[in-house]
Amino acid sequence: MGTRQHFWIIITVALGVLMNPINTTMITVAFARIQESFGADFTDVSWLVASYYIISAVAQPVMGKISDMAGPRRIFIVGLLLVSASSALAPLSGSIGQLMVYRAIQALGTSALHPAGISLLKHHVSEKQARALGVVSFFSSFSAAVGPSVGGFIIQYSDWKAIFFINIPLIAVLLLLVYFAIPRDSAGSSGSFAELDYIGIVLFGFLIFGWFVFFQQIADPNYVLLLANVLLSLIFYSYQYRARMPFINVRLIKSNAMLGLIYLQYTMTNMVLYSILFGMPVFLITTAGFQSDQAGLLLLALSAPNLLLVPFLAMWAERRGNYKMLSAGALLTIVALILFYGLKAESGPLAICIALSLFGIANSAQGFALQNVLFRIVDESQIGTFSGLLQTSRFIGTIAASCTLGAAFGSTITVEGLRMIMLLCLAAACGACVCVWGMLRRG
Repeated sequence: MGTRQHFWIIITVALGVLMNPINTTMITVAFARIQESFGADFTDVSWLVASYYIISAVAQPVMGKISDMAGPRRIFIVGLLLVSASSALAPLSGSIGQLMVYRAIQALGTSALHPAGISLLKHHVSEKQARALGVVSFFSSFSAAVGPSVGGFIIQYSDWKAIFFINIPLIAVLLLLVYFAIPRDSAGSSGSFAELDYIGIVLFGFLIFGWFVFFQQIADPNYVLLLANVLLSLIFYSYQYRARMPFINVRLIKSNAMLGLIYLQYTMTNMVLYSILFGMPVFLITTAGFQSDQAGLLLLALSAPNLLLVPFLAMWAERRGNYKMLSAGALLTIVALILFYGLKAESGPLAICIALSLFGIANSAQGFALQNVLFRIVDESQIGTFSGLLQTSRFIGTIAASCTLGAAFGSTITVEGLRMIMLLCLAAACGACVCVWGMLRRG
């Protein structure tokens, strides 16, 4: 397979994986328009995001498992078709309930694209895999960061419906790229759908939902729900440990401490990322006095420097190793969070941009290195499943971030609330450093 075909495979996967994070964050700026359109309250509309988190957290490893069984190219196409159908139908919704259904289908479709895409790279890109993963990792993190800015631009000149319609041209391009650039899956498969652990999948879904609801109410804890979640966690672990073909191979994760450290570190890294990503725009607009378009431009500092850094990160990983990059990213995150802690309501754009840029570079370095480590230690036949679990870790971190913001800001956005968020993020960043130390010892 030539270099040119490798290039088009990487571009196809990169464009595919951006669809989940950008659709996660892009809709947040359209809440007011959607409320007005359906006469819904904020709680109903907020479930458009919350349900997306929950479905994606469960569906990513499920779709990864299916891609390992049925072939990554087939599942990548299925994901694109689901996103296309939901994006075309969502603007036609007659109620907030219908919109939630189409949004759920969209979450299911986009959840197929990342694990199937990573599996395609593992199968078909044999040279300079670190650079290939660097491009994909950048597209994923960049799209999450620019989602609110893109959504704000669309809302400024159109309506909330355009946030769904905008997916359709990209999907058309992706389907053409898949047809011409991605080799067909092999005739054989690594299992049948009858072998899927349906009980494990259902238990996992209830587990994610239960913990999500508990942490959403953390200001007034429901101890009955806490007990139920703990019991369900134990039941899930016990069932998966004894299952012949488990949905999540907890025995492998238990025996391979590196996998557990990767998932834990990625959870904490994303808890910090989404606390910044969701908390800073609110702070900049309501407390620091910036207009929404100005806040959107400032937030581009979170991702813009990475446009230049991706090739350098890839070369660093190839020459110095992933663990040194991971260590540097974890330490730089702490430095950036200290700068965030020092921000005030009257802080100028330069100070804000420096903190955002340093944090964006640190986050990209960690995400890129973790993807590389996982890519190298997981067998080709299981890469879809374990890549899906990595994305589940991302959504668990996102859920933790939303709880952090609720606990710190409450009903009033203040500098003190921002500093509380940064202290909680610093604790998570220190935990991530401990995970990196554990990986260094084993790597």
